Amino acid sequence: MILSKFLATLGYVTSLPVGKHASSEDLISGLGKYLPIAGIVIGALVTAIYVPLVLIQANDFVGAAILTTILILLSGGLHLDGLMDTADGICSHKERDIMLEIMKDSRVGNFGAITGILTILLKTCAIAALFSLPVKAMAALILIPCWARWTELYAIANFSYAREFGSGKIWHETTKKSDLLIGALIPLTVTVLLTTYDAFYVAALIPATIIPGVIAAHWLNSKLQGQTGDTYGAVVEVSETLGLVCASFVAVYW
Repeated sequence: MILSKFLATLGYVTSLPVGKHASSEDLISGLGKYLPIAGIVIGALVTAIYVPLVLIQANDFVGAAILTTILILLSGGLHLDGLMDTADGICSHKERDIMLEIMKDSRVGNFGAITGILTILLKTCAIAALFSLPVKAMAALILIPCWARWTELYAIANFSYAREFGSGKIWHETTKKSDLLIGALIPLTVTVLLTTYDAFYVAALIPATIIPGVIAAHWLNSKLQGQTGDTYGAVVEVSETLGLVCASFVAVYW
C-alpha cells in the first residue's frame, strides 16, 4: 500500500511514467507525506544528468539551462504553472474572490509570464554558479527539491483550502500535521548522510529552502484566506528557486 501511494504521488506531481493517476479516493488520500520523497527522486534524476555534463566539461550556463529544463520537465511544469497562475491572481490587487477566479483562468497574463521568466532565469543563474563545484552542486540538486516539497506539505497541512472544490482539496483534507514529521524523516536522513562531505554547506541548505517557502505560504494565506492547488505549486517554486539562489551565494562566498 505504501508503494502504491508513493507511485500515485509520483503520478500526480511528476511526469515520470509510473502509470495513470490513481482514481480510487482511498489511494489518492494521504499522499502529502510522500511529496518530499518525490522531491528526492527528482533531485537524484537531475543530479544523474549533471554528472555527465561535468564529465564532458559542458559550459556552465549551457549545463545550467539543461538542468533547469529537466527540473521543469520532471514536474510536468505543474509547479511553475501554479506559480504563474498565482502571480496573475495576487498581482491583480483585486478582492479575494476575483483573485481566485483569475487564478482559475488557463490563460497566462502579464504578471504570470514575468514571474515565470524571472524564476527560470534565477534558477539557471544559480545552478550555473554552482556548476563548477561538484560536491556543492550535487548536494543542492538532491536536497533542495525535496525540502521545497516539504514546504508544500507544510502549506497543505497548516492552512485551509480556499475553494469549495478543487483538485488540491483532497490533499489538504487527508493530510495531518503529524505528516510533517513523517515527511521529513527520509530527507533528514539523506541530509545527514551528505553532511559527511560538507557539513556547514549541507546544513545551510535546509533553512535556505524552507524559510522562503514557509514565508510564501503564510503570505499567500493572508491574501487568499487559504491555499489552492496553484499556491501549493507557487510555494514549491519559491522554495526551490530561492533555495538555489542562497545555495549559490553560500557556495561561492563561504
